[in-house]
Amino acid sequence: MTLRDRAGQEISRQRWEELRRSQGDSLVAEEDLGVCIVRTVWEGVATYPGDPYATGVALAGTEAFTTVATADTEQDAQRTHQRVVELVRRDTAGLLGRLTAAIAADATHRRETANEARVS
Repeated sequence: MTLRDRAGQEISRQRWEELRRSQGDSLVAEEDLGVCIVRTVWEGVATYPGDPYATGVALAGTEAFTTVATADTEQDAQRTHQRVVELVRRDTAGLLGRLTAAIAADATHRRETANEARVS
């Protein structure tokens, strides 16, 4: 695993943790579309197949963001953010329906994992 700052430079774990504490340092773009929020953040972890930027969508009133796209550079992340915003606005091919199902499945998986951890 390689940790990178927003400029793409390799950084120490300590520096990465400092940058991650401040959402101002990690937030690339955010758009509230009423029914949902699209947020793109710098995560700083460059692993294969992961990219240091992630764009996620959350239904309004929830904190559960589902990552729908990743990017390797901030410029690509901004372009990806705009594409996701446009897709959500058009609700292409039932994106909101798929997102709702994905969030519910993720929540179920997290509960099951937590329950398994308690049992063992």
